Amino acid sequence: GVLYSKDLSTIVGFPIGRRVEYSILDGTKVIKEGAFKTSNVTGVTLPESIEVIEKSTFELAKRLRKINIPSKVKEIKESTFDTCSVLKEISFSEGLEKIGYRAFWQCSNINSLTLPNSLRIIDESGFEGLSGVENLVLPEGLEEIGDFAFAYNKYIETITFPSTLRTIGKYAFMENYKLKELVLVEGIETLDEGAFFYNANLRTVHIPSTLKTIGFDCFSSSDSKFETFVVSDDNPTYSLKDGILYSKDQKTIIFCPTKKVFENGTYVIPEGVEKINDHAFYNNSSLRKVVLPSSLKEIGKAPFYVCNINEIRYEGSMEEFMNYKMIIAYDGPRYSGWQKLGDTKNTIQEKFENVLSLMCGRNIEIFASGRTDAGVHALSQTANFKCDTDLSEQEIMEYLNS
Repeated sequence: GVLYSKDLSTIVGFPIGRRVEYSILDGTKVIKEGAFKTSNVTGVTLPESIEVIEKSTFELAKRLRKINIPSKVKEIKESTFDTCSVLKEISFSEGLEKIGYRAFWQCSNINSLTLPNSLRIIDESGFEGLSGVENLVLPEGLEEIGDFAFAYNKYIETITFPSTLRTIGKYAFMENYKLKELVLVEGIETLDEGAFFYNANLRTVHIPSTLKTIGFDCFSSSDSKFETFVVSDDNPTYSLKDGILYSKDQKTIIFCPTKKVFENGTYVIPEGVEKINDHAFYNNSSLRKVVLPSSLKEIGKAPFYVCNINEIRYEGSMEEFMNYKMIIAYDGPRYSGWQKLGDTKNTIQEKFENVLSLMCGRNIEIFASGRTDAGVHALSQTANFKCDTDLSEQEIMEYLNS
């Protein structure tokens, strides 16, 4: 009652209503896309002859409890086990190299995960929502963890990273609430945006000598217990000062632990600092007063976001931080709306930023009070930008309108 190709090399479809364990015929090489999708199969045994498991093969098979992956299978493709919510037992063989997009998305009943050393890539959302695993051990040989790969795994307490790992993607370990200490091993080079975002119980992060890039909001959380960075003295990119993560030359403030306590609630940023990163002091409840040095050249987006700041004092000339307000009107049909989004071209924001950057001789970013959709007109849209130009307001307006 199971549909195969004429030569029995491919299993094409399994009856949705059959609630049984099933062994695929020995000699079968391919499991066709969607073959067991939404079926009531409770377990499947794959013979060693299987070479290809096509995408969505077991998607929404909500009674599937156990599966084995033979050694000839190199990739578990997109959504292969997507929302197999009672899947508990998975046996992986050496030979597997890639786990694809959403391959095990919302497989929330898996409580033990032993991955093969042949694995090189875990793609976007590969194990997102893997709620049952407490101690995650990633195999030697793994090189890349994709965006959201282990996001929303609420019971992970420890993560063991391999020395072969180079990149951890955007929000890869977002909302791993029980994770308390993060030991990033030698070899890791890149933490992308939000890689460990909203891990409320994270207290300590160890930075190895090899780490070159820490993305925006990598360790931010609105309810955080984060206290301590430990940075390798041999790291050429990052350093510690006053318990705060700085660039190696200490000209840029990268991130301040949320639970760092400031004496009298005050932090005097040292002379020599030129830049404060986006969200650098995110949600620090101790900080009340900040003194900015005269050396400061650039302030990122909302560096004191969700802080209880009462006073900010600047030791330099305010001319360097001139903030301009614009009232803008435009005819919408020629444009793709206000905001730059991904690869969207021909936006109002893009046009203004290009002209202002040319005028000021450096990259200028505009912040608007709202945005318009493609083709929509504006009569009195408000926006602002910061610039150190010598031009008067009238001259800037004429430059923009010319």
